Amino acid sequence: MPVERTDDTSDVSAGGVVEFDPGNDDRPANDSRSGGSDRFGDRSVLVVGAGPVGRWIAGVLDAGETAFCDVDRVVANRAAEGLGGRVLDADSGERFDVVGFAVPIPAIEEAIAAHASRAREGVFDSTGVMADPIAAMAAHASDVDRVSLHPLFAPKRAPGRVAMVAGSGSDDGHTTGDGETGSGVGRDADSLAAGVEGALRAVGNEVFYTTAADHDEAMKTVQARAHAAVLAFALAAEPVDERFHTPVSGTLAEIATKVTDGNPETYAEIQAAFEGATDVVAAADRIANADPETFQSLYREAGANGGGEEGRSDDGHGGREGTVGSDRSDRNGGHDGDGEDG
Repeated sequence: MPVERTDDTSDVSAGGVVEFDPGNDDRPANDSRSGGSDRFGDRSVLVVGAGPVGRWIAGVLDAGETAFCDVDRVVANRAAEGLGGRVLDADSGERFDVVGFAVPIPAIEEAIAAHASRAREGVFDSTGVMADPIAAMAAHASDVDRVSLHPLFAPKRAPGRVAMVAGSGSDDGHTTGDGETGSGVGRDADSLAAGVEGALRAVGNEVFYTTAADHDEAMKTVQARAHAAVLAFALAAEPVDERFHTPVSGTLAEIATKVTDGNPETYAEIQAAFEGATDVVAAADRIANADPETFQSLYREAGANGGGEEGRSDDGHGGREGTVGSDRSDRNGGHDGDGEDG
């Protein structure tokens, strides 16, 4: 059955990412049809899921023919009208050169099973998780090219970085056991991966190739653990006069506002997929139960894991935040990787 991409983040991704909420505009905020890749100019594309992510990728590809399939026909009509496409009935037997999936994480395997066979040349997903969609595409579209991509930003904040995994119906065993590939498989000039990559780069995105295992492992930190930590801070915090904020607390408050402006359902899906909250709870428990010596050890461990020199003062000593010797503001570097709050 057709499934709608309901998250307004997969930032999380997809995108994930992930949140994807360009408002009521029918067209993605970065409408890119004028700069689409000519690799898709004569291809027909079916996008399953006509929410913000589906509309974004359809605009990026700018195919010669685009159709949308969605459980909510109003959403599909809006996408088709905004991007010059058409709506496909759920029971249609029509086939397309390429079929793409932009649906919520829990619906991706069902959607692939229902629609992957419509593809003549290739299938792709932009769900925000990679291992399961890749396995499903390999099972239901084994004879065509397969791509999994994750925009590490919300469509309304495009362009940005996009993670990709490529596979091919002619891999001949070059993929790993779960059907994932790195940069060397399924990327000849006429492949789906090359076409998608070209279209993404044509509108200013940065594309990098990875594996499903590396991607999904990274998402535990950049999505699930990051979101859990930010939400925990927001729940524990109390309203304070803004004049009391330090660079660290002020930055955290801004990030919390950004994260909580997304779609709760999407964030719940990300936690279910990557289970980051448990790790954050365990880390907080270590801090809460640490004596002063242990706390200092944990502080140094945290710096080695992710802080680098960020927590040090300008004079090279560990100054207290918000006091003399610590006038550096912590920075929120890069995309959050969930496709929505990046």
